[in-house]
Amino acid sequence: MKTTMENIKNMIDVNTVVGDAVETKDGTVIVPVSKVSFAFIAGGGEYSGTSENNEMDASKYPFAGGSG
Repeated sequence: MKTTMENIKNMIDVNTVVGDAVETKDGTVIVPVSKVSFAFIAGGGEYSGTSENNEMDASKYPFAGGSG
């Protein structure tokens, strides 16, 4: 989890949320502002024994997991 949060911090900085100011010909200054949000989820499970519906032997791959 620590590594994930550090990588997210590296992906975003102040210029991602508040962009560089742009001045138009008439002198109006536009400051682009973005809303940024992140989500993270992870899960896992364990298998025990074999199943008639499963062609793979559960002892070969006794776990499952994912994140994103």
